[in-house]
Amino acid sequence: RLIAGVYAADEGVIEVDGEDVFENEELKSKIFFLADELFFFPGATMDSMSQFYKGIYPGWSEELYKRLCEIFPIRPDKKIAAFSKGMQRQTALILALSCRPEILMLDEAFDGLDPVIRALLRKLLAEDVAERGSTIIISSHNLRELEDLCDQVGVLHGGRILFQREI
Repeated sequence: RLIAGVYAADEGVIEVDGEDVFENEELKSKIFFLADELFFFPGATMDSMSQFYKGIYPGWSEELYKRLCEIFPIRPDKKIAAFSKGMQRQTALILALSCRPEILMLDEAFDGLDPVIRALLRKLLAEDVAERGSTIIISSHNLRELEDLCDQVGVLHGGRILFQREI
């Protein structure tokens, strides 16, 4: 949340590309943070949420959004509140990927997803990095799930980085 500029740092400075993130709308439009606890507007559908994100993220890709809506088994015209936890996670991921941020931060990205959707998501994330050179930061309690996907790993404990290494 600090890196995404959701919270101001109590101490020190959080910078992305040498710029302070907090209260920096231009920089925030290049960062998408998908929290573990998902939030959608009351009564929202994926299509209505896509209109919201389209207005915030200049990198929004309608073409990618439509392609992802065909790939994932989600109806974009249905109310998100009626979806299961896994379907809500898929909805959030479709919207996040469609924003085409330079930095995508995912908290427990695979939580609630079945094995087929997990594999699809890993493929889509790898493609995004390969095609656009995006940076994806994934926090997870399941390191085994990330070992085939990530090129670097860091372990946090007690608010500190215990170690960081290339895989």
